[in-house]
Amino acid sequence: MDRFIVLCDHDLSWDTKLEEELSSEDITIDYTDDIGDIENMFPDTSIDIIICSDIELVSFIEYESLDNLCKYIAKKGVSVLVIADKYSETDELNALKLGCFDYQLRTAPIKSIAQRIRNRLTETSYRKRLYFDNATDSVYADGKLVKFTKRETAVLKLLLINKNNIVSKEIILQKIWGADFNGNIRVIDTVIKQLRKKLSCYNVKIVTHYGKGLSINFR
Repeated sequence: MDRFIVLCDHDLSWDTKLEEELSSEDITIDYTDDIGDIENMFPDTSIDIIICSDIELVSFIEYESLDNLCKYIAKKGVSVLVIADKYSETDELNALKLGCFDYQLRTAPIKSIAQRIRNRLTETSYRKRLYFDNATDSVYADGKLVKFTKRETAVLKLLLINKNNIVSKEIILQKIWGADFNGNIRVIDTVIKQLRKKLSCYNVKIVTHYGKGLSINFR
């Protein structure tokens, strides 16, 4: 199966080296000067990875709609690798918050970067990227609607909102079932069991922290 990579970078010499390193793979590589217009440039193409320099990414974050790019990356299941000319902790954190899967220095061995790309392509070939649309409370994977019950959707949304924190079962019960709920707290376990089953082929995992609660991890 051919995979599709888009390069948004200013260093053509480095780009050529990477393309040569991946030349024996079933990979098509194309180029763009504007990561913000990537959806319009490739409307009918399923992009697997965007490789973007930190200069282009930072410029986009400062001057364009970051929210639209985040939605595109997540909803379309696109992985983003940022290549930096020099290390910046701020830029790395911005890239990771955006949802980029990796941040590498351009000085790293080209073979090492190429292998990271191969590993990512292998991983995403069987694990779809999940996207939650807060405006409609809908869940998508690779641009397609994924069906969950209302209760499952509500629990998933709560965990995603608090994705960097552990959420106690008591909080989940209060937020989703309501403060007046008098049933057994184990109703949460039933919903979590169903969610885990449905999420097994996606890029998220619900983790139990015994005695503390639940969290959601991206993989």
